[in-house]
Amino acid sequence: MICVKCVNHNTLKTFVTSHGLVASCDYCDNQDICVDDEKFEQFLLGKAKEILVTTDELSKHDQAMIFECGSPDPHVFKLFDFFESHLDLVNESFVEQFIEKVPDETNQNGYSLLYVLNDGNLDELNDFEERWYNFTHSIRHSKRFFNKLAFTFCKDLFETIVEDGQLLKHLVVDLPVTQPLYRARVGYSIADIEAIDKDPINQLGAVPAKFASSQRMTPAGVSAFYAAFDRNTCISELRPIVGDGVVSGEFRPNRALKLLDLNILKDVQINDDIFSDRWLVLSHAYAFFPELVFKLTRPSSRNNQHDYLATQVIFEFLSTEFGSQINGIIYPSIQKNGDSQCVVLFPEYSQVKSGLLGTTNLDDPFEKNSPALCFVPESIKFHKVKSVSFEATEEDNSLMLTSSDSMLRTLFPSER
Repeated sequence: MICVKCVNHNTLKTFVTSHGLVASCDYCDNQDICVDDEKFEQFLLGKAKEILVTTDELSKHDQAMIFECGSPDPHVFKLFDFFESHLDLVNESFVEQFIEKVPDETNQNGYSLLYVLNDGNLDELNDFEERWYNFTHSIRHSKRFFNKLAFTFCKDLFETIVEDGQLLKHLVVDLPVTQPLYRARVGYSIADIEAIDKDPINQLGAVPAKFASSQRMTPAGVSAFYAAFDRNTCISELRPIVGDGVVSGEFRPNRALKLLDLNILKDVQINDDIFSDRWLVLSHAYAFFPELVFKLTRPSSRNNQHDYLATQVIFEFLSTEFGSQINGIIYPSIQKNGDSQCVVLFPEYSQVKSGLLGTTNLDDPFEKNSPALCFVPESIKFHKVKSVSFEATEEDNSLMLTSSDSMLRTLFPSER
C-alpha cells in the first residue's frame, strides 16, 4: 500500500485519494489514505500507454530521422526509462520496485519496444492537425452554415485555453484608450482623396456592411474594423503599387478594450502535470496553436475564394463564444513578416463615434453601448507611394515552389 503523502504529482494524489482507504503505508508507516500497489501500478502503466507511442507508429520521416540520421529529436526511450524520468516525486522505494516490474516489451522481430512522448509535435500525429483538415474540407465542400463538425473542432480546440469559463488571463491584452489604431485607404481619384479628407470617420472607418467584401476574418457583407498599430504597417496591408496615393488616419478606443493576442497564443505553455487527464489534449492543442496562427495570418492564394473560409469561421466562433470577454484579436502582419501587429475588432465593436475625441463613461447608461472607437482630429496624413520593397528567397531548384505545405513545414519550417 502507498499513501497519498508518498505521492507528490497532483494527478497521482487524486487517484490515491479517490481509489484508496485509510490504512498503514508500506513506505512511510503512516496511517493515511492508501491505495493498493498493484492498482497504482496498473494506473501508471495505463497512463503511460495513453501518452506514449511506439516508434513503429511514427511517420516515415520521423523514423528515418531517428534510425538513419541519428537525430536526438524526437527522443526515444524504453518504457522503464520513462518512469525513471517522471516518477521523481513518488516515493523512491516504490519507484525502484515498480520499475523492476515494468515489462520489457518486444516487437514482432524480438527487439525491445522503443517509445516516444506523444506531445503533439510528432510528424503526422497531432490530433488537431488531422481534425483541421477535416474541418476545412467540411466547410468548403459539405456544410457551410450549420456545421457540427466545425463547431466541435473549434470548441474542443479553444476550450484548452479556458479555465473556470474564462480565457487564460495572460492571453488577453488590454487595449487602452491611449492606443493609436491606424487605418488607410488608397485614393484612386481626386474625388476619393477629397471625400476622405472631408469625412474621415465614415471614409476611413469600417466599411459599411453592404459594401464589405470578403476579408481575412469576415465574409462579404460583414463589416469589421481592421487596423494596425503604426501607419507604415497600415499602408503595407493595403498592398498599394508605386504611384498610388494613400490617405491614413488615427483612431483610438473610446473605452478600454480586450483582445486575444495570437502572438501569445502560439507560445502558450502547459501547466498540467504529464499524468493529468487533460495533458494529451492540451499538448496537442498547444503544439497546434503556432500552426493555427500561421494559417490564420498567411496570405491568400490568387483566385481562391475559399482561402479565408476557415479563418472567418474561427473568428466568428471567437466572437460568439467569447464576445463577452474579448472585443477582437491581435495578429501579426504578414506584409511585415510578422514583425508588426494588426488588430481586428468584432463587428459589434467596429463602429466609430461621431464628434470629438473622448472616452466613454461606462457608468452612464446612455453611453454604455456607444461606439467603441473614435477618430483623432487632425490625424489625417497623405502619402505618395514611392517604392515597394520585396523580400524573396533564392533557390537553385523548384522545391520551395512545388512542395506541399506539409512537406515545407517538415523540411523548411522557417521558409514558409
